[in-house]
Amino acid sequence: MRRLLFGVMLVAAVAARADAAVVEFSDRAVFSATVAGVVTFDFETGSGFPLAPAPLDTIGATIDLSTSGGDSVVRLQNYGNGFGQAIGGSSGGGIDNFLPVVITFSAPYFAVGFDDLDLTQFPSEYAIIDVVFASGSVTYVRTDPDSAFDTAPFFGVWSDEPIIGLRVWSADTPTGPPNTRANLIDNFAVSRIAAPVPEPGTLSLLGVGLVALARRRRRQGSARH
Repeated sequence: MRRLLFGVMLVAAVAARADAAVVEFSDRAVFSATVAGVVTFDFETGSGFPLAPAPLDTIGATIDLSTSGGDSVVRLQNYGNGFGQAIGGSSGGGIDNFLPVVITFSAPYFAVGFDDLDLTQFPSEYAIIDVVFASGSVTYVRTDPDSAFDTAPFFGVWSDEPIIGLRVWSADTPTGPPNTRANLIDNFAVSRIAAPVPEPGTLSLLGVGLVALARRRRRQGSARH
């Protein structure tokens, strides 16, 4: 009986872990195929992004771009390596990629993803992303997946809770402070469609297990008589 009850509790715990409110992505193709309503900004002037930094307002809401401790806008920079232009921090009217990029949403968004450029593998360099949800912020970390400088790690999250904004910077350690390493982001993707709310299968699963346990105890009681 104890083994059966432990088995029911274990399966219920696994089901509870599956009921995540936030899905994290490290692959753009999976992000694009999974998240509904994705719109992507590649920051190329030919695609409509202005030379002078300005809010992104083509999705029915404003996405404000700014820098932490610097100017009130980010700056475009030619990165190359197949990525073209990207955005970085600014200071004194010029590019200062050591400053974090701050992104603020004027209306609820539920998914965000981007390529993080300019990271190195040797020595290790980390992208640190503070995502501000309606209930508070969560910090995520990305690093260079290989030694090829023309690749970039992808970061993405999809939530059933509104995302208010995020702040992105690079550092030498996974917990390093801002203003220590250069950082650029590109191919910024967002969605205003919330992630599906997972069904509360845990309680129903536990209930089925307890019913089975009660039936087993009744059978054992009948056998003794």
